[in-house]
Amino acid sequence: MSVSVDIPGHGYFDIKLTASSTAADIILLLRERLPDSPWHGNKLLSSGVCQLQCDDIVEATHRSTLVLANYSEITNQETFCIKDTAERGITREQLAKIVVFISKMADRWCETFGEQRGTRLQFETFNLYHANHWIIKPATDGYAKKGCSMVEIMAIQVQRPHWFVSHAWIEPVCKFLACLEQHALVRELSSSTFYWVCAYANNQHCVEEDIKSNPRSTSFYRAMQMSEGVLLVLDSA
Repeated sequence: MSVSVDIPGHGYFDIKLTASSTAADIILLLRERLPDSPWHGNKLLSSGVCQLQCDDIVEATHRSTLVLANYSEITNQETFCIKDTAERGITREQLAKIVVFISKMADRWCETFGEQRGTRLQFETFNLYHANHWIIKPATDGYAKKGCSMVEIMAIQVQRPHWFVSHAWIEPVCKFLACLEQHALVRELSSSTFYWVCAYANNQHCVEEDIKSNPRSTSFYRAMQMSEGVLLVLDSA
């Protein structure tokens, strides 16, 4: 038996399977096929709504085609630990890397919830719920045992926020970035301006640690106190 693996930007690769071939084995073989590509970050094999874990036996999934997401394309060689969640702002350039990655991967992934479960996603409507499931959580899984924030695998320094962003997760990520670009243009902000966005600042593997009974004890409150102002992102309605 063999499986065909779609690697966006590189094409399809046919991999012969044994009865014991795992997802990790497949990724290792692909790494040998593409030695010049970055492989330092997390990787994810998926098919439809199914995300394969490293030790999953590929043959047992009965999948003939898989998709590889290589998060090395948007992450640094090493993580930069930022202890205070409130100091995990993100730049427009870092967000742009995520948006470019979404443009490559969105139509290879599927909706995982509700009546649209199993339907192909689209770049124009790919929102933070989709990003959390397909990018943020798999890209940050396993770091420091309980995972880390998205910012910590993209930053090389503490990124104290200049602006706190209030927004809805349903907003498409590409439109969210466009709003930040317009905000920066109007206010003549530099490329090093940091925006605090909860989805990227919080560790999504243990987000409850940042949700306290006293709002003043939360990372949200501390980030807002550090910031020059609050940016409220609204939809077209």
